[in-house]
Parts: sequence; C-alpha cells; structure tokens
Amino acid sequence: MIAVRRPLALGTLASTMVPGASVCGEESRVDIEGIGAVATLTCQDKGVAYRRYAAERAGVTYLVEGLAGYDPALRLALASVVNDRTMSGAVQVAQTEVSDAAAFARVQAGSLDPLGARDEAYVRNNSGRFAESSQFFENIVQRNRGDDAAVAEALANQGLQQSNLGNFTAAARLFGESETHIARSDGVAQRLLRNYRAIDALNRRNPNGAVNALSQPVASVDKGYDEGELRQGIITNPLSAQINRENLALQRMGGIEPGLTGPERAELLDAQARALAGIAARQQGKLEDGEKMLAEADRRIMLVRDGRVISARWLRSEIELERALIAEARGRPDEAARAYDQAILSITQAYPESPTLLATEARKAAFLARSGDVPGARVLFGRIVERSETVADSGSVLRDLLAPYFTLLARDGSADASSALFRASQVLQRPGVAQTQAILAREMSEGSDEASSLFRLSLGRSREIARTEAEIAQLSALPAPSARETAQLENAKQTVGALKEEQTRNSHRRSHRAPAA
Repeated sequence: MIAVRRPLALGTLASTMVPGASVCGEESRVDIEGIGAVATLTCQDKGVAYRRYAAERAGVTYLVEGLAGYDPALRLALASVVNDRTMSGAVQVAQTEVSDAAAFARVQAGSLDPLGARDEAYVRNNSGRFAESSQFFENIVQRNRGDDAAVAEALANQGLQQSNLGNFTAAARLFGESETHIARSDGVAQRLLRNYRAIDALNRRNPNGAVNALSQPVASVDKGYDEGELRQGIITNPLSAQINRENLALQRMGGIEPGLTGPERAELLDAQARALAGIAARQQGKLEDGEKMLAEADRRIMLVRDGRVISARWLRSEIELERALIAEARGRPDEAARAYDQAILSITQAYPESPTLLATEARKAAFLARSGDVPGARVLFGRIVERSETVADSGSVLRDLLAPYFTLLARDGSADASSALFRASQVLQRPGVAQTQAILAREMSEGSDEASSLFRLSLGRSREIARTEAEIAQLSALPAPSARETAQLENAKQTVGALKEEQTRNSHRRSHRAPAA
C-alpha cells in the first residue's frame, strides 16, 4: 500500500508485487464500505490474479494491491487507511486445494534460474509442502521443453506431488508423460520414476503394486571417468563437466553440500528403493524382512558422503518411522519411542518448522495414544495444531494424521476438549489460513519491487542458516573428527556468521526503507 500527493492512473502503474509487465483488464469503479466509489483494476501474472484499488481524499491518492483471492482484506485495509482508524469487517479465505502460498511459489519459481527452481522444488517436497513443490516443477517443465532429462524429472516429481495430495489419476498420467521423455540409457531418471511409482502404490495402500514397481529393470550408471587416469592427473570431459557442476552447487549451498554426482544419486535412489521395499514388506505383515531391508537401506545411505546429504536425512527419518512401526508391532514400545525421537531429530535438523516435521511429530503422538499415554498424546497433538497455524501447507499433510486426536477429544467431551476440537478442525477446514496471514503481512508491509526481493532473500537466508546450524551441530558432536571434518566445521561456522550478518543488513534495509511519496 502507498499514499502519494498526486493522481494515479491504475492502468499505467508497474506492479508493486512482481517485476515486469502484467496483463490487466479495464479500469472500473466499485463501492467500498466506509469509502464510497473507488477505482479498481485486476491484472494477471503467470496465472496469478492481482487486484488494485485507488481512492483520492484531500489531494492524496491511496493505492492498495494484493492477491485477488484476498479481496476482502484489500478493501478493509484501504478503508482503514483512508479513514485513519481501524475498520471492522470480515476477511474470508478462499478454500482451494492449491493455496495462495502455492500461487506465490509459482511466481517465485519464475524469478529463479532453472537450477535454483529445481533446488527449491526438492526442498519443498522433502519438507512436506507438496502444493508449492508442484508449482516449481510445473514451472521447470514449461521452461525446459527442449531438455528431455529435465522435463522427465520435473514431470515425475509433479506426479509424486499429486499422489501425495491424493490425486492418483493425475499422478498416473504425469508418470506416463515422464516415461516418454526418459532415455533408455538414463539410469538415474529411470530409478527416480521407479521409486515414485512405488511411493504412489504405497500411498494407495497397495504394497503388492509397490513391489512390482520396484522390480522394473533400470540402466546402470557409470562414473564417467577412470580412477586410474584421475590419479595420473588426466581430466576427461565428463569429469570436467562434473567438477563444474559441483563447484556451482558448492557456491549455491554455502560450501556445506556440494552437488551430487550421477552415481551418488543412483546409489541414494537404490537405497530409497530398498527402504520402500521394507515399507511394503511391513504392510504385508513381513516384519522381519521389512526390518532387514530398512537396515540395509540405512547402511547404503550412510555410504554416500557419510550420510550428510540433506535429502538423505529426510529419507533416514522415514526409515526410523518405519522401524518404529515394526518395533511397536513386535511388542517393543521403548525401541519404538526411540525411533520416533530419532526421526523427529533428523527432520528438525534438516527441515525445521516444516509440514514434514509436524507430520512426524503427529505420528509419535498417535503412537503415544495407542500406547495408553493419553495425556502425553493430547499435549503433543495440541502443540502440533498450534504450530500448524504458522507453517504453510501443513493442512494437507496433517489431514489424515489428526484422526487419533479427534477420537481422544470426542471421548473426553469436556468444554476444553470441545474447544481443542474446534481449533484442530480449522487445520482441515482452512488449510490456507496460515499462509494467508504470512502473505498478507508481506503485501501490507512491502511496497516496492526492492522490498519484495529482500523478502524473498530473507526467506532463503533463514532456510540456509537453519541448515548450516544443523550441520554445525552434527559436526561438533563427532567424537574424533578428521581433518576434513574439522575444516568443514570451521567453514560452516564462517558461512553461518556471514549469512547472519547479511540477514541483519537485509532486516535493517527492510525496516528503514523510505515510504513512497
């Protein structure tokens, strides 16, 4: 929102939210309660609708712009500023499967280079923000039509997001499209699609289908260079390309996690396949077989860069959850509790305050309820519900996991239980409300393209700081670190220090940005 001492023509103004030109309709007049007739204009950018309102009073023009889905909030904000007092009114949040956080993700994906968009897509997937992740992968498909490998990977990931959201027909269609773009020699892409189809089968409660998907043959993945030649100092073209890719990824990740090579990705995907086979075995009642497969998967993950890959931590947390379920089924509750705690720790280190972390904690809360610890279960569920109000996209992830909580509250029947039941139900009924508040706060406080860029940079830096601090904690806990690990720890400390200084400067710039005049 801005206020200027001159007239404004809505149709000629550049957007305060997104860079570049937007497609706008015709300017019209509408009545807003508390103001009267005002000018309005609706624009589109990358499929996202924005709305502007402008009102003139005593030589001052007041302009507000924001997502069209929050039209009541825009009207209320303009009326409050024009009248110089808080105006009362109702702010309704649209209930859509793809939240406005996902719409914002679609715009953000368009502002990143393809590698950056791919990185963010996987971060959102692993942290449980499936709708947002899908928007990033959709953007990658649109921008890489000439690159079959990139399109195949993005389509497969879109299919996985749809499966995670319960849209199994759409998932099957996207998996089929992905397969048409995969080369017969691309063993990494084949492994990715194989695993995603197995996950889709498990999402549909079909362990036999998962086993069949995992049995499909895949091409081998070579290192692309000869170790003997490397010892002699010979750098081949494939190795040169690999080094360049790793250097770029190293710069992007602050020196903590260099880009994975093809063989490393293949090894992690094969380890994941083994874990998925273990999950299928558990669902089939083959607990001993499942336990062995999960242990093998965990061991193979640890062979790739000592298990320090961020996405590997997410995968290891899934393995711990499955181990917990097996331990519970075999009558070992103490072992199950330790496995749940280890899974929560892994996710906390990799993806703090994410939907995946809340989902992992919800699974432990359900375990407490099944074990007879009703007070402990209710306390943990209550914390999860409270935090879900500020974690974007948590509604779709928690939808099925809160059922035990509702059962506990319904059995209680007290006034406190009824209040808690209502609050928890809002997570299911209005999954977009938390991200609405976050986006709305940004729209009402940031009034220029520079500010929007600083906001996005701040989010990215916060995420990098959290990851780096988790890496520092892990390296500091090593009983006898090697010289390489000691160097990594020192590098991580320097990195987090620099990131925090930059974050402080960005916060200062945002808070002291001069108002438009």
